Amino acid sequence: MSISDTDSAVRVIQRFSAFLASPGVAAGSLARVDRPLLERYLADLHHELGGKKEHTRHISALNVFLRAIRQHGWDPALPGGAVFYPEDYPRQPEQLPRALADHVMAQLEQPGNLDRWDNPAYRLITLILMRCGLRISDALKLPFACVVSDRDGAPYLRYSNHKMKREALVPIDDELQAEISSQQQRVLHRWPDGAPVLLPRPNMNLGGHQPIAANTYRDALSRWLERCDIRDEHGQLVHLTPHQWRHTLVICTARTV
Repeated sequence: MSISDTDSAVRVIQRFSAFLASPGVAAGSLARVDRPLLERYLADLHHELGGKKEHTRHISALNVFLRAIRQHGWDPALPGGAVFYPEDYPRQPEQLPRALADHVMAQLEQPGNLDRWDNPAYRLITLILMRCGLRISDALKLPFACVVSDRDGAPYLRYSNHKMKREALVPIDDELQAEISSQQQRVLHRWPDGAPVLLPRPNMNLGGHQPIAANTYRDALSRWLERCDIRDEHGQLVHLTPHQWRHTLVICTARTV
C-alpha cells in the first residue's frame, strides 16, 4: 500500500470514529457496531458524500478494516453482522461509450477541422492518436527519430509502449510520415543541436528534453473541439478524451478483420 493509500485509509477510519463518538451515537466499543448502526452510518455518508468519488472509497476502506478485525481477531466483540453488502455501495453512473461514433470521427477527420489547429505540434499529436491508436503518454514521449522503414520502404512509427514495457511498431501512411518530417524540421529550427523527443514543450526546456505535457494537450484539445463545433447525434457539443481514439481504432480494426 502506498503512502497516499495509507493516508486515505486513516482518514476513512477517523471519520467513522468521529461518527461513533457523536452525541447521537455514542458507541464506546466495537460491540455496538452492528448492522443497524452501519446503516445509520451509510445514511450519514450519503448525506455528506453522495455523488462524490470518495463515497465509494469510504465504504470500501471501512469494510476492509472491519474484515481485518475479524480475520486477525483484534476484537472478538465485533458483531458478525458488521459488514457492508454490494447493494450498500452507491450506484456507479453509466459510462459514456469509449469509442467515438462514426459521424463524430468523420467530423474530426475533416481536413478543414484539422486545419483549425493553431499549433502544428498539437495537430500532429491528434493525427497520431487518430491513426495509430497510441496512448497519449506514449505519443508525447515519441523519440525524435521515430519513423523506420521495412525492406520494401513502407514507413512505420516506432514507439515505446510504456504500459507493456516494450517497443512497438505501427504502420503509417505517407501523409503522416510527411507531417512527422515537418515536425522534425521545426524542432531542429528551435534546437539546432537536436532534441531527444519529437514533441518538446516550447518553453522552459533548454535542451528540448521535456515533452509537451498531457494536460497541456488536453486543454488545447478542448479548445479545438469548440472551434470546430463538433456535434453528436443529438446536436450536443462533443467532449472526448485522447484515449477514446485508441478504443475507436481498435473497434474499426476489428470490423475489418
